[in-house]
Amino acid sequence: MGTCLSSATGGGILIEDNDGNEKDYHDRFLEDRVLGQGEFGVVTLVQDMRAPDGENSLACKVLRKGVVFKEGTLYTPLKPEILQGEIGMLRTLAGKHYIMKLVAVYETSAMIHMVTEYCAGGEMMEYVSKQEEDLRTDDVSRIAFQLLDGINHCAKHEIIHRDLKPENVMFVSPTPGSDLRIIDFGSGTRKVVEGVHTTFAGSAFYISPEMFQRTYTQKTDIWSIGVTLYVLVAGYPADVLQKAFNHLQQNERDLRKLPNFPEDMPDSFVEMMDELLVYRHKSRKTADELLKLEFVQFHKDAFSIDQIALQAQQEGPKGSSSSNQRMSMSIKGSVNRHTVMLDYQKYQMSLTALIATLLGTKELVSFVADVEERAKANQEKPAEGNISLGMSLDVISINVLKEMLKEQKHDQVIQMIDKLPHSATFEKYAYDVSKLREFTNKDDDKDGITRSVRLSSGNKKPKMSLQKSGSFRGSFRFSKKKGNRSGSLHQSGSLRGKRNSTLT
Repeated sequence: MGTCLSSATGGGILIEDNDGNEKDYHDRFLEDRVLGQGEFGVVTLVQDMRAPDGENSLACKVLRKGVVFKEGTLYTPLKPEILQGEIGMLRTLAGKHYIMKLVAVYETSAMIHMVTEYCAGGEMMEYVSKQEEDLRTDDVSRIAFQLLDGINHCAKHEIIHRDLKPENVMFVSPTPGSDLRIIDFGSGTRKVVEGVHTTFAGSAFYISPEMFQRTYTQKTDIWSIGVTLYVLVAGYPADVLQKAFNHLQQNERDLRKLPNFPEDMPDSFVEMMDELLVYRHKSRKTADELLKLEFVQFHKDAFSIDQIALQAQQEGPKGSSSSNQRMSMSIKGSVNRHTVMLDYQKYQMSLTALIATLLGTKELVSFVADVEERAKANQEKPAEGNISLGMSLDVISINVLKEMLKEQKHDQVIQMIDKLPHSATFEKYAYDVSKLREFTNKDDDKDGITRSVRLSSGNKKPKMSLQKSGSFRGSFRFSKKKGNRSGSLHQSGSLRGKRNSTLT
């Protein structure tokens, strides 16, 4: 572990109405195994000694408040207002309606203990990949219902999540039919200016058209649910990411033509998606209204084929006709698509670590600058007439990235990349340029804050809200291994670079 140094952040109490100090924490919780480690603390499985057996497993993240010196790197402290804002929103939402529950907060002069419920099922992609059978339409309906119910709960309390995506949807258990939890309110907001929100936040592929305009309302979360549900049934389209993004960002489009969109999805699902992804937010329905849609309610009385066959025998043809309208269908290939994406996340993480480790500091900075220029030159333009015209994802294909390494004579790096598992499979997949940029500290501001999203838009960049990447993200969202240079490898498959100066 690292050494915690004094700073403006350390020493004072940050969280009002906390549940006590470190002694109070240990009096209530018995620490189990470490779930992961990050730049700002350790996440541990804990047992609540006050809770009945079977209900006492929780997750605790210990955050250091001051500047931390760890493994030759100086970390700036967590920004107090972000941590305070996230804890305040979680307290307001009170763990109801599928929002992750914040159980307790303990604070000393040097650290904060945040205890939440433990989500053993993992993030959405991980959860689906572990299922023995493909998703069924009633599974998708249940997930849609719970996401909308959670966001409706947020809307009633005038909270916008602003970063809904598969990584921020966790499942309570790995078993089929598990309830989900919406996590990570580090990008959340309550601030309203003249009836609309004006700061830019989120993850590029999932943000709404009105977010580009910085004139959005709570309905921006509805759009993000729509894109998340598309990824749920179709998988993350990493091989055609810009094409999928452009299709989503068109005013008029046929959602069935999205890459990998399952052909046999019921009409009620497509109708729901059309409502979630209405381009003009003023015409988009609220979560409360969308909860009444046929597909969103479908899971409550859906039947499997076996159940329908049994009912047909008991009721005859009339009963069979009624049951067919509520038949749950298997979404073929859904487990495999998510498994492939998890493999790609690990591949992208390893590739980034190789480049960041094997290139010298000046070589890395120069290479990242060249990659940014090539990515900008390769941008595909969305269709004319879109609010988001000119906005492109900050990505470049793996094969182009390797070509650039070859041009700069980094043959050793290429050889090691080619030895990574599934390397040939991922040649045409989209690589997130920001993964490398994080190692050059180009996204840091004077407070050591990292932008929550990167988009390319020619010479004009949208205004962005800033957030600490160290905000509390739930049970399994913390790093377990370290890269040799300045990156941390995360269990979720992401790679987050350190944002501060390395001491040599």
